[in-house]
Amino acid sequence: MKAILEFNLPEETIEHLLALHGADYSIVCQELDERLRGWLKYGHEFKTIEEALESVRNELRQLLEDRYITLDMSC
Repeated sequence: MKAILEFNLPEETIEHLLALHGADYSIVCQELDERLRGWLKYGHEFKTIEEALESVRNELRQLLEDRYITLDMSC
């Protein structure tokens, strides 16, 4: 069995990029989940919820950047 995806470029550029990077998004989610689990299991040094949220946001952005993925979909 074969599956073929077709995109009308440039109109469907965003959809095309999402399809190309689907596995990378999955890996980023897994890695972020592991980091969150580690903080919950082994503790953390966050003093406020804002500090924790900022750290999670920074982790997410770094994991995406490491895989050359951007959240900016205004192609």
